[in-house]
Amino acid sequence: MSLSAQAIFDRVVEHAAQMPGRSHVDGKGCLYRGPNGNKCFVGALLTDEEAKGLDASMPYTAAELAGANLMPERLLEHAALLQSLQDVHDQSRTMTSWPVELRLVAGRYGLDPSSVTRCFPGA
Repeated sequence: MSLSAQAIFDRVVEHAAQMPGRSHVDGKGCLYRGPNGNKCFVGALLTDEEAKGLDASMPYTAAELAGANLMPERLLEHAALLQSLQDVHDQSRTMTSWPVELRLVAGRYGLDPSSVTRCFPGA
């Protein structure tokens, strides 16, 4: 079953607000699934089965996953949105900038950013 762009955005925002930090190993590159159980923004949308082996074959951006036919079909139509969300996770200088950057992504894709206000109160 395909998810709507809004549902994807809201799920990622809710996940981001609960994250203890970026999903990475020793600060070297981000991972869909980190060794401590942490998940990046796109990794949070993947089932365990879908995520198997992705980090071993890195680097795969969301766009590369789609291009290599490794992205689940249910997410494929939202590859550009997923890439934008992945960029927020992977390229932000600090996690405190996530709310602002997530609102920018919402604006770029015509999505309702209210989940950012709800999940990041005061940001």
